Amino acid sequence: MTNEARAKGTMQLNTPPAPRNVWYVGAWCREVTSKPIARRILDTPVVFFRGEDGRAAALQDRCCHRAAPLSLGRVKGNLLQCGYHGLCFDAGGQCVRVPGQDLVPPAACVPSYPVLEQDGAVWIWMGDPAAATSSQVPRFPRHSSPDWHWRGEHFGYSANYGLLYDNLLDLTHVGYIHPNTIGGNEEEHSNAKMEVQRGDGFAKGVRWMRDVDPPAAYQALRPFTGRIDRCQVMRFQPGLVTISIIAHDAGRLADDEDAMDGYESHGFHAITPESETRCHYFWAVGVPARFMKPGLLEKKIELTRITFEEDREILEAQQRNLKEFPGLPVVSIRSDSLSMAARRIWAAVSAAEQANAQSLVQIASSPSALAT
Repeated sequence: MTNEARAKGTMQLNTPPAPRNVWYVGAWCREVTSKPIARRILDTPVVFFRGEDGRAAALQDRCCHRAAPLSLGRVKGNLLQCGYHGLCFDAGGQCVRVPGQDLVPPAACVPSYPVLEQDGAVWIWMGDPAAATSSQVPRFPRHSSPDWHWRGEHFGYSANYGLLYDNLLDLTHVGYIHPNTIGGNEEEHSNAKMEVQRGDGFAKGVRWMRDVDPPAAYQALRPFTGRIDRCQVMRFQPGLVTISIIAHDAGRLADDEDAMDGYESHGFHAITPESETRCHYFWAVGVPARFMKPGLLEKKIELTRITFEEDREILEAQQRNLKEFPGLPVVSIRSDSLSMAARRIWAAVSAAEQANAQSLVQIASSPSALAT
């Protein structure tokens, strides 16, 4: 086959630079306490802390005095005190106290980032603060419902954030990577029927597997006596993927919303870029209150940990191969339709942000601007 023939129908597996004007999960609410914690988000060191007023805050993790990490400091009241020389900063990043002197230098401040706590997560906006609105934060109401018992975890993957989105939005891999947990027959996964819906800033896929064997993870949580119907609904928007799964005895499921007394799962999957080759993975799973019994949630968490460690192995191997074979193209297949829709959304958001930044540079450097 010629090189020209090989090139047809291929693409570069390049994820666009992660946009900053997006709400990302920076931590679970329970993680942010009076003890500062450090996170790297979009290649920026960030420190999260909670003041005595109960409000979470996020600052650049660098003291403006001698560049010590503020995450090595301590919370005093509603202030974050640098652990090196004691400068104190408020939630807006302004230094309000310098030990040993009355005057606080006007330049003594550090960048702060808008944060919002919602549905158990602390969301952070790394871009233009003026563009951040609370209505843009993705919702997951089950985390605030007494009818849903859940727990969230935080993994760090040595892989580009786009690879994890691909993984979550193309579930044909489940039969191959997870045969002993949530998988099942490989061919049944590859032959699943899926419909993709695209909208303004979101994409949704509904995937049906009819008359198939129940996987081990389902049997451990809600045993079935025979073959089942499985439905998986994946919803994407920048910053979050949710995956709802229902299953019941074959022939019992009429639509993709009502599990009745069958198996039911609703997963929260927030992916936050750490750097070009690393990402944070904030995931949560739960159990409906009507099915709750001692040890059930813990069992589901453990099965999910095993599953996502299996994903880690393949994703980190992918990332190493991308470095090993830079610039080589890849091909897309039918099952990539939802992940490709998500990639196009990311590309559009990133391009719009870069175009806006470029226009601001041009305005600032124009003769009329320089003359003012």
